Parts: sequence; structure tokens; C-alpha cells
Amino acid sequence: MKKQNKKYWWVYLIECRNKSLYTGITTDVNRRFEEHQKNNKKASKYCVKLRPLKLVYSSLPFNNRREASKEEYRIKQLNHKQKKNFIKMRYEWSKKNTFWYMGI
Repeated sequence: MKKQNKKYWWVYLIECRNKSLYTGITTDVNRRFEEHQKNNKKASKYCVKLRPLKLVYSSLPFNNRREASKEEYRIKQLNHKQKKNFIKMRYEWSKKNTFWYMGI
């Protein structure tokens, strides 16, 4: 019997050179950030124009793409100030719980 690896999904936020925040989902945050940071075909057009980039948030893992997409959509509905507050709150939570915060 073939063993199947569970594929988890993460929501991430990238701060761009102009301080705007780009939100996305992926199965590998480090790989995806490097794709955005490097000038290749997989980088988002938005991030390519606004390098250098800084990874400022990575969520806890989601069990499937659908759930990660719902959280991505929810975050994208926030204005800039609300997103910064969201990141700050997650950072404070992670300091207490030693989880997934990536730094701002």
C-alpha cells in the first residue's frame, strides 16, 4: 500500500518595499517567498515590482486549500491598518505560545 503524505496549506503575508502587504497561500512558505523574492516566472507581478520583500507572517497549517483560501480572503478584506494589527496580535500570541510567527 502506498503511503500518502498529508499536504498542509499556509497563509502568508509579505511586506513590500513600499510597506504594502501582499497576502497569499502555499504548501511551502519558504519556497514561495523565495519565488516572490527572485525574478522568475513564479513570482507574483505585484511583488516583482516592489522588491526587496520581507516575510512578516505565516499562519498555522490548514488541512486543505479551501480552508487556507477562506482565511486568505478574510485577511485580504482587511485594510492596511487592520492587517498590521492582525500581524502584531499574532506576534504577541506566538511569543506566548512559541509558534509560527516569522517576524516584522
